[in-house]
Order: sequence, then structure tokens, then C-alpha cells
Amino acid sequence: VSTQSTGVVDTKMMLFWLFILQLLFDVNSQSLTAKPVPTWSLQETGRFVRTYSLTLGQEKDEFYFMVDTVNQRAYTKITSVTTGAVLGEHWLIWLPPGAKPGSDASRGFVYFLLQDPNPGDDKFEAYCSYKTGNKIHFGSGLYYPPVAFPDHWDRQDIVKIQPWVEIPSNLRYSGLIFDNGVEYDVWISPDLCYISDIGTLPCNKISTIKNTYIPATVFLASEASGQFRNSWWYDDEFISYQETVGTINPPQNWITTCFNLRNGFTLNPYGHAFVATPSERDTFTLSLSAAPVDELGPVVVYFAFDDGSCVDCVAFENENGDPLEKIEFTSVNWQQPVTVKLRYLKEGESYFFVVGSGGGYEIPHYESYWTSTGAKTISHGDRILTCTGGVSGYGCDPE
Repeated sequence: VSTQSTGVVDTKMMLFWLFILQLLFDVNSQSLTAKPVPTWSLQETGRFVRTYSLTLGQEKDEFYFMVDTVNQRAYTKITSVTTGAVLGEHWLIWLPPGAKPGSDASRGFVYFLLQDPNPGDDKFEAYCSYKTGNKIHFGSGLYYPPVAFPDHWDRQDIVKIQPWVEIPSNLRYSGLIFDNGVEYDVWISPDLCYISDIGTLPCNKISTIKNTYIPATVFLASEASGQFRNSWWYDDEFISYQETVGTINPPQNWITTCFNLRNGFTLNPYGHAFVATPSERDTFTLSLSAAPVDELGPVVVYFAFDDGSCVDCVAFENENGDPLEKIEFTSVNWQQPVTVKLRYLKEGESYFFVVGSGGGYEIPHYESYWTSTGAKTISHGDRILTCTGGVSGYGCDPE
């Protein structure tokens, strides 16, 4: 077992050393005795403080993680250094206990998130969510920690838990630095990334305690790419590291208490204006995007109108033309599309939503639809035009 305790180095000082080390690399790389890049244990536990370039006010988060690449399990807990608040707890499990064979939850990793589902009510309420399937994005959201797990675990079609710190293939040994009485081996990438608020720096830098594989600092940067991608970087300063791992198990009863982030509705067609006229009904089909939890009953689906919509311009009907007030989906028929017809009542414009409750769709979560009877899952809906003449997908005839 290897252990380490180091102080968090000031970011500006770290960036200064990065610049100096890059100069040393450029000038003296031929004279340095090369050392192989670090390799990490198959089972590891660590704690570090992360600084982000894109975090407002340069707030820092503390990460505690356990990684078990042998059993394909991982855990992380993220805490705000400023406030001490727990920002999230996450478990990544392959075939988690309690998942029924063949169920949605058994088909891939399960990703749990501790979160506040209703941040607008001025009080924190902890709820959990999970995500199933072979492809899971570890990116951020408005009320989520910036990163739950390393993104190099999620670059293939199937998620694979690997050592926490990724070793780029182009790292080169750059020598030793001495700080606070400790010597560190340093590896730096030859490529440079332009960071607007800092300057030009190596894209990657990793340091370890001299002659060990105990990580001390990990710096990763990326240049802007694509239409919406900005330059970014993060700097991890390790507080501790051990080549051991504890037990990694998800909370009890997670299937019935955590919201499935894949819950939702499949509306076909979607994204165009529905048009209903006195002589012709428009139609769409509706199904679920994730199976209900049997223990929580069926998912009951109904339609609601947005504020400002004409609520008496259109009627929802089933395939036989009968009024359609609700649709029930179970674990048997959740993938079977149900035909919904739109009947003209009078001229106007409406915008409707699809709302679901039961079967796990009522579990509170971020983006819940809150009603007097509790949380519900809601779709983005679509637009309906009712007019004397028109074409579905396009609009009403000109007057």
C-alpha cells in the first residue's frame, strides 16, 4: 500500500512551474534521463482538490474516489471546498444487485446522482437518479457537479472503468521539481493548448512523488474546437492516494427510490406543427423511452396545455375516435406506440405537453413537473394549429 499527504499548491505557482518546465523540456530534453510514464493500480482510492477554468469565481471542489477496475465498480463523492456542501455522490456499477435479468437496469452501468430536484424552492432536498444503458455521458448540468467520473471511461460504445488518471500517449519525462521539501517527477506533453485567461501551456502535465507512482498533480487542458467549445483546463492537487479499494455498493432499494434519467416519451412525428381541420384529423404515436418499475405500478400519461394556449380548440382521441383522457403503460406494452388523433373544435393555436406519473415516472428529479399531487415527468411537447384548411407539418392555409 502506498500513501501520500501533500498540501494544495497555489494555482498561480503551479502554472509558473508549468511554464518553466516547458522551457526546460524544449531546451534540455535530449539530456534528460527518460523515465517511463506512471502506471496506476487496478484498485485505488484517492482524494484531491480540483480547480476548474470554467467554474465561476474559480471555486474548488474536493473529490474522494474509489476505483475497482477488476470488478468494474467506482464511487466518488464531491464536496465544495468553499461551503463544505456535498455536491454529489455517485456509484458506477455493472449489473447492480437487485436488477432483474433482462430489465433496463441490467443492460449497463447504473449512474447515481444525489441532487436537489427543485432548486427553486430555497431548500435542499436530496434525491437520487440513475442512468442505464451502454453509453453514459459524465458531463455537467446546471445543478450537477462539473464531472462525476473521468470522461475517458465513456469514449467507447460500452463504458469501461479504468484507472482514474488518464495517461496521454505523448507524455515525456521533464525532470524533477522541488517544493515544500518534497521532490516530484514530472511528465509534460509537447503539444500546447491556448488558454485565454492564462496563456500558452502544455496540454497535459502529471507529477508524482519522486521514484513512486503516487500522483501529486494532474493538469489537463484543451483548445477550443467546434462552434460552441471553449478553451478549458482543470488542475487536480492530490491530498492522498492508496493502492487499495473499499466496498463499492449502491444504496439499498435504488430501483424504487431513484429516478431513471432515461424516463421519457417517444413522440412520432416530433418537432413539427400538427394541423387539425374540420375535415381531417392529424395524428401522432406515443410510447415510453424507458420501462416502468413494476413495483410502482403503471405509468399513467395525459396531455396538458401550456400557458396561453387555446385549451378548447382541439380534442385528443384514440384510434377509434373516442375521447382520450389518459394512456396507461406497463412493463409489457411500454414500447408499443399508441395512436393519438387530434380533432378540430375551433380555430386557434395550442402547445401541449405529455405528462406521466407512476411506474417511477413520479419520483422527484431535476426537471420534474411539479403539481399539487407531486412530481411528474414531462416532455417538451409540440404545437397544434386548428384551422379551416392546412397541411400537417407545415401550417394553415393563407387567408
